[in-house]
Amino acid sequence: MKESTKSNIYEANGSLVWDLYADYVSGSRTTLACAIGSRKTSEAAQHALESSMAALGYGGALAFVTLDVDDIPLGDVDLFTLVEGIDPLAVVATDAAAAARLACAYRQNVPVDEACRIFCRNSVAFRDLEGMLETSKGKQRAWALFKKLPRLGK
Repeated sequence: MKESTKSNIYEANGSLVWDLYADYVSGSRTTLACAIGSRKTSEAAQHALESSMAALGYGGALAFVTLDVDDIPLGDVDLFTLVEGIDPLAVVATDAAAAARLACAYRQNVPVDEACRIFCRNSVAFRDLEGMLETSKGKQRAWALFKKLPRLGK
């Protein structure tokens, strides 16, 4: 990476993290939010995440982190490094396993089906976002949990 291509250390770090963990991260490199799941997020769940976060002012573009790719799990230190490199304002754990891994990586409690703060970041952790999206009642419960994140820009 040429020094002239990046204007500050934060941009360089963010770009490096995307390159280092390319197998585990996808989506937008310019994002205010990051969704983390134990498995690859379905298109329906990606759309729900993007729509919900856009409605809350975080923008519709998200970074998506998958914790286990080809049976090779992302380690706790790597998860911490990846999230810190992306540097989102909000973190969403899409399932209970992702919440547990975040808890280990950040050495703090990450309760499921609740909002919390993870290392000064607004966060929500779902027990099973994909499962919630299968029914209209589940979708309402998911939206209620998303709304526990502070709105940006209002």
